[in-house]
Amino acid sequence: MANDYRCFHSRTPVEQESDAIDPDTIVEGVVACQHVYGVGVYVPAQDVWGHVNVTAMGLEHIREDFVDHPAVGAHLRLKVLGRTPNGQLRLALT
Repeated sequence: MANDYRCFHSRTPVEQESDAIDPDTIVEGVVACQHVYGVGVYVPAQDVWGHVNVTAMGLEHIREDFVDHPAVGAHLRLKVLGRTPNGQLRLALT
């Protein structure tokens, strides 16, 4: 399923704009990519992209082998923390 989504890194800030999603809202997302700082997530219900930092995954360290990262295609229950300056959602695992 994740193959249907482009990685959020390829989206411009204009493409990220969508209706406001309040902080503390719980959403479901699909992991679209992994990197040392966390995972990129697509939230289909709101058609928006976001990011989960390593610390928001309950991890205190960065592992470059992604062993602790949710797999690409995994469905995650996420809490909205806010938005980055370019409009991507800042998310945490619930």
